[in-house]
Amino acid sequence: MPNYLDSVRREMGEILKGLDLKDCKIAHYLGHQLKESGEGYGLPEITRAGAAVKLAAATADEDEIRRQIRALAAFLDRVEIVRAG
Repeated sequence: MPNYLDSVRREMGEILKGLDLKDCKIAHYLGHQLKESGEGYGLPEITRAGAAVKLAAATADEDEIRRQIRALAAFLDRVEIVRAG
């Protein structure tokens, strides 16, 4: 799980870099990736944020994409990984 969360953070950074270049295609693609991987790991917050990023990217709503990334970053800051045993 820690590796996955690191991957999510990297993807969030790539989305923001793309926005700095006025490229919403990256946000659309990575939003889809986040949505799918969030579902796979059972993390509805990531799934929801990914879907919202993808939707906002389809209309080039950069403000909404940034808002979703900030919300996702805040969520990740609260995630605590507990190891069994």
